[in-house]
Amino acid sequence: MNAQPAPLKCRLCTVRLSHDNPRDDFTRAICGDCRQHPAARRLGPVSASGGSIGAPRGFTTAEKALIRKVYGYMAPLQLLALLNERLQADLGDAANLYTLDQLHAEIQGLPAGVVNTGDWSALRKYLAKARRAGLLEQVNVQVIDDFAVVFALSTAQQLRLKDIALGARETSHD
Repeated sequence: MNAQPAPLKCRLCTVRLSHDNPRDDFTRAICGDCRQHPAARRLGPVSASGGSIGAPRGFTTAEKALIRKVYGYMAPLQLLALLNERLQADLGDAANLYTLDQLHAEIQGLPAGVVNTGDWSALRKYLAKARRAGLLEQVNVQVIDDFAVVFALSTAQQLRLKDIALGARETSHD
């Protein structure tokens, strides 16, 4: 049986390193694309004992809370770099870094709909959900005016809310 060593992967994005790519850094286990990333600049060489090659540890409660709060606003690689930088500050350079697969698995475990992208497609989904729940039918001008007073909306925000909510309500009657 021909035993081959496991392929070396990038410590940040977990892509396989290739000897064909001259930009891949095998001493630090960083791919050519991640070399310019700020987190990669601080990473030292991979130890011979396999400090970063072993099984990565799970996220702590604090890290899970951080992921929950910012994953909708921050790029996954940037969030991963932040988590790994925290990990290295706590445990030193020999700590097994988190992988992108771990982060994706943690994000997949979060409840859907937490991300507020602020785009029109997300708004349409919220309106459709409110329509299905029967909530959209209960929204009228008085409810919007009361909402505007309680949450101190500007006149422009109040008009925009009326246009969107009442417009969606009229569309659902068609």
